[in-house]
Amino acid sequence: MKNTFTAIDFETATSHHICAVGIVTVENGEVTDEYYSLIQPPDNEYNWHNIQVHGITEKDTKNAPSFDEIYPEIKKRLAGRTIVAHNESFDRGVLKKTMADYGLDYLDLNIADKWECTLKIYRAKGYKPANLAACCKANKIELNHHDALSDAKACAELYLMHHNRYVSNGISKNKELINDDELVMIFKKLDLNFHQRLISNKVQAFEISGVDNYKQEYAIEDLKNKINLLNGDDYSSDDKIQANALFIKWLIKHNKKDVIKDLKIISLEKSSDGSKVVSQVFPKSKHLLLAPKNFFKSDYPLYSELIREKDCMHPVYNEILESADFEWLDNFGFIHYSPLVKRKEKLDINTIELLIQNPDDLAHITDDEGRIIFDIEMEFSDFAYLSYTENHIYDRNPTTSSSLKIFNFLLNEASVKDPFFTDNTESVIVDNDKTILFDKALWFKRSKSIQLVNVKNTEDENANKFSKEIPSLKNISELIKNNSELINKYF
Repeated sequence: MKNTFTAIDFETATSHHICAVGIVTVENGEVTDEYYSLIQPPDNEYNWHNIQVHGITEKDTKNAPSFDEIYPEIKKRLAGRTIVAHNESFDRGVLKKTMADYGLDYLDLNIADKWECTLKIYRAKGYKPANLAACCKANKIELNHHDALSDAKACAELYLMHHNRYVSNGISKNKELINDDELVMIFKKLDLNFHQRLISNKVQAFEISGVDNYKQEYAIEDLKNKINLLNGDDYSSDDKIQANALFIKWLIKHNKKDVIKDLKIISLEKSSDGSKVVSQVFPKSKHLLLAPKNFFKSDYPLYSELIREKDCMHPVYNEILESADFEWLDNFGFIHYSPLVKRKEKLDINTIELLIQNPDDLAHITDDEGRIIFDIEMEFSDFAYLSYTENHIYDRNPTTSSSLKIFNFLLNEASVKDPFFTDNTESVIVDNDKTILFDKALWFKRSKSIQLVNVKNTEDENANKFSKEIPSLKNISELIKNNSELINKYF
């Protein structure tokens, strides 16, 4: 039985000479016995390094029993049992060598040649590091590290958590309501004591069909509500930031898109005072949040210089989510996986006016009042936030140097990354026989029609330092006068 076992920890005076032992006995998920004893090592000899680890000295064990004197207490707690330790190869090796020193036969214990190891269990779960202190910190388990009994109790708690039980102060608590280690970790990072809220310690849990699913949904709702109440100051804690990303990861894994649409996610907002975390539900508009900047920066380095952190998911998501997770969010319309966005949709009049190659053709698809009379559906490309909407890239373009950065991106990166820049024509037949040609790179056509170039005012001292102009051969030539290749590429 996975919830009936014995957890053990040894502290050593030298390489394998024991100076303390802690043993915790667990029966059906409940702690039924705890045992601790100091042990006098041979000649009461200590290595200085070992003392630095646990703080036990020869003075502490001067009158302590030797190993063979307390061995009967150890044997009765270990014999025939499932043994659990954190880094079991160390504790098992120490026990074997010490028993051999005293002429005791390890086989008399009738225990497995290899014990259960919580270090290996939690390392396999992805914990880095997976030492006892790190595992306890991540799961909010109380630990007085290198006190043998405290270490054994923590090991027992980790093992019970792994097997979907939770133990605290000797009281077993049913954790079948969640049955998921990832959710348990998220609860702990958010300081939510789910096990106390969802089941009483004084009553048994009834096995009713559908109850487990209900309880998990209840837990998910608790997590969502807790995260949605967090503000920027709350996210000064790394645990809270990680909990948000871990919960998103869990929801994606379990295809919980209805929960995600109402969940606040986080991004960074930079100011002169530094960076602060901002939280919001996924915005619904033409321009969605982008994946974290570090996720796409290597493919779009010039674009990364133009986009704000606030328009991207928080960097923590890049540490916890994988490429497939960002694709999932993109597929369901939560984010832009890439700065380059391909759309296939019915065109509105503004988009038609930008993409139509011959303006005279507008007369064939609009009425006398300029309303569209034929639905035009086609695929076209754009770049996220590359528009004149407030606080978008073109709006945040106050100087000549910022204009130059934008043109550097347009000509050296956007035109290279977007296949529609070269394969740029779509034919649409309307009214049975009329063929109308459209361009497919919306970002490029837009860049030619708006006041994008900042030109210095040198004549009027009372005027603004810069005036904005629609790109022309003259102002672009001046802007990129040292690069004729860019001039030829743009015009």
